[in-house]
Amino acid sequence: MIDFVQRSTTHPRHRWPFKRSADPSHQPVTWSIRSSLALLALVCILPGAMMSTYFIVSDYRQQKARAIEDALATARAAAANLDRDLASIESGLQVLATSAALTTDDLPTFYQQAKQALPFQHITNYVLIDPSGRQRLNTVLPLGMPLPAKGGSPQLRQVFSTGQTVLTDLFVGPVTGKLILAIGVPVKRDGKVVYSLNAGLFPERVVKVLMIQKLPPDWIGAVLDSQGTVVARTHESGRFQGHSAVPDLVRMARQQQEGVLETISLEGLPVITAFSRSGTSKWSVAIGVPKASLNAGLKESLAMLLIVNLLLSVAAMWLAWRLAMAKVVH
Repeated sequence: MIDFVQRSTTHPRHRWPFKRSADPSHQPVTWSIRSSLALLALVCILPGAMMSTYFIVSDYRQQKARAIEDALATARAAAANLDRDLASIESGLQVLATSAALTTDDLPTFYQQAKQALPFQHITNYVLIDPSGRQRLNTVLPLGMPLPAKGGSPQLRQVFSTGQTVLTDLFVGPVTGKLILAIGVPVKRDGKVVYSLNAGLFPERVVKVLMIQKLPPDWIGAVLDSQGTVVARTHESGRFQGHSAVPDLVRMARQQQEGVLETISLEGLPVITAFSRSGTSKWSVAIGVPKASLNAGLKESLAMLLIVNLLLSVAAMWLAWRLAMAKVVH
């Protein structure tokens, strides 16, 4: 009996099979007063930051929409001004085409009349072309000087075939050797077109039509002829005159009267372009708004918001630390 008791007391005690884990990751999470206050401060700041971001982005979208509307309205206005300017030249040509000197083929007298009319129309020159395409007089040269056998743009032949006014696209003048455009009106005798009286204009006159619009300094204005060739430009006009505009703009301008598209300018700048095509001349005015100028305000506002939120977060952390320290002291 004694042996049994002794053996029983010497036998190891039965232990619970599960041990309490010593892994700290299984310990219950506890928050200090400082952490709790800091989290509370951040939670209070976050909704305000989100709302501010929403309003900034919303305001940016509204400003972008207004800029596009302004660009399109400016393109329409410039196209209308261009049509009026060309119409005034056409009217002057039509008056000059009724000269009695042309009826009698008195070219020396008509030459003097044309020279006197030049300052009033602010054009480069007058050219008189016969049905064969030969120049009969050109006010750039003295009367009697040899003239080119061809009058310039083949489009002017339409004056004889249609009996209507023709506006050419940009071409190189055979006398001046420079890029020029022309407006031709018929000179009729007994109902038959015997001459085409043409007014030549350097592209600089078209540039003035763009400058009247007073575009923002970084906006790019351009006038394109019916083939999509750059006639005039507000930026680097001399560099890009005679070059084709960007293909997307040329294609869309041929397909519709007006529109808006995102593209790359000839300088290589990402732009949002609004254009309007004249129903009279078939030329287009395009206004490009650089994306960089549109995004500048958004980036500035978001950067300011980030700075303010960082300052508020730092201030909240500092305040939480101070409150926690005060709690510990007391």
